[in-house]
Amino acid sequence: ELFEKLVIEGTNSPGEFGINLMRKVFDEENPSIKINKLENEDDKKEQKGFKYLAMGTMGCIRNKFSHGDADQIDFLEGFKLLCFLSYMLEAIGKDQ
Repeated sequence: ELFEKLVIEGTNSPGEFGINLMRKVFDEENPSIKINKLENEDDKKEQKGFKYLAMGTMGCIRNKFSHGDADQIDFLEGFKLLCFLSYMLEAIGKDQ
């Protein structure tokens, strides 16, 4: 939920959330948040891939845990999720 909250705040997108929010703000043609300089096709492909990661994060990770009824996960699975989310947060925090 922190990742989604930071995206909403960073793009002034109140009322939008989840997969649709990520599709919009990380769109490779006109992103609200750039993860690189979008100077060439490889940059656009990276942006597009990140968009899909963000959309998947909402559908798979956030939805699973946001309702408070998911079973507790073990330490290793939790650590891997934290590492992945750390990567995502770092990517949106870079100055382009």
